[in-house]
Amino acid sequence: MLVEQRLAAVGLDPGRADGVIDRQTRIAIRAYQEGRGLAPTGYLDQITVVRLLAEAIGGRLFD
Repeated sequence: MLVEQRLAAVGLDPGRADGVIDRQTRIAIRAYQEGRGLAPTGYLDQITVVRLLAEAIGGRLFD
């Protein structure tokens, strides 16, 4: 649910924050990755999770 909440907080639509990584969540993850210059896989990898959480505590740290 945290990932879905973070995606929504940055203006993406992961669907309902229910803890399920479904098609809509993957689309939002892919859009997040593309927007941050990451490989747009639609899957949560270590760098995607780190960046999502880092943005939550201190803004865009890896520009």
